[in-house]
Amino acid sequence: MDSARPLAKDLSSFAELTSYYVRDVDYRVRTRIDTDSEIAVIAPHGGEIENMTSEITDGICRDAFSYYLFEGMLSYGSYRYLHLTSTKFDDPVCLKVIAQCASVVSIHGCKGAEPEVLIGGRDHLLKEKLADGLRDAGVSTRTEGHQFPGIHPRNICNRGATGKGVQLEFTDAIRNTHAELLGCAVRSIRSTLSSTISG
Repeated sequence: MDSARPLAKDLSSFAELTSYYVRDVDYRVRTRIDTDSEIAVIAPHGGEIENMTSEITDGICRDAFSYYLFEGMLSYGSYRYLHLTSTKFDDPVCLKVIAQCASVVSIHGCKGAEPEVLIGGRDHLLKEKLADGLRDAGVSTRTEGHQFPGIHPRNICNRGATGKGVQLEFTDAIRNTHAELLGCAVRSIRSTLSSTISG
């Protein structure tokens, strides 16, 4: 990687990040807008940035919800160079996808030796529904006391129509070594979101 390119943590916006990289070469964007869905599921650090977050998003959506994925394609250093923090992630394409959605659920990966999902965001009702569903499926969760509260108003999960969403952080352990548990988590999230729409 060109050492002259700045680290993503030093960048201030999506536009600045993409001024250094080429779409469909260094990264790609995948979207689907379902005008009948009030829910969008997004992975702003997909592909090689935070592994398995694209797959988790695909598994949850299955064409049921609007979605957005920003996927790193660098052969190495995708996290280092393409991981734009959620409070600075302002891709206009993503903002268009989530603009009409009452609920936005963002999928992330984080470090952690315990197989669990850390839940944050400003949509406290949906946060608790998702936590309850995950626990019923046998997946350990935490909704407080972790380092990913996801409550900043500029966090991309909170930039939908209502200004509140949910951020789901999947630890390394659940993404990399507990495939069956991860599958249970994906099915639970999908079911909870579907029941939220129908309810």
